[in-house]
Amino acid sequence: LLHRFRLGTSLRFDPRLREQGKNPLQLDSGAPKIDLKDYIYNETRYRMLQTMDPERAKLLLDRAQAGVKSQWNLYEQLSKIKAD
Repeated sequence: LLHRFRLGTSLRFDPRLREQGKNPLQLDSGAPKIDLKDYIYNETRYRMLQTMDPERAKLLLDRAQAGVKSQWNLYEQLSKIKAD
């Protein structure tokens, strides 16, 4: 499941690529293929929060999912910048 969520985004930075006209930031992993909830609710600690306080769990999940999307979009944008 972790490989489908791609929690560990793989980035490389190699300044030598700039000399070749390439972006030195390389994004090696793809975008997450599943929602965060499908990943985290496989863990007891998150299911417990959902059981104990569903409203709070939803609020925190929504914020975390937004953060994941925002971070991924940033990485994707940075990796597409053309070198000078």
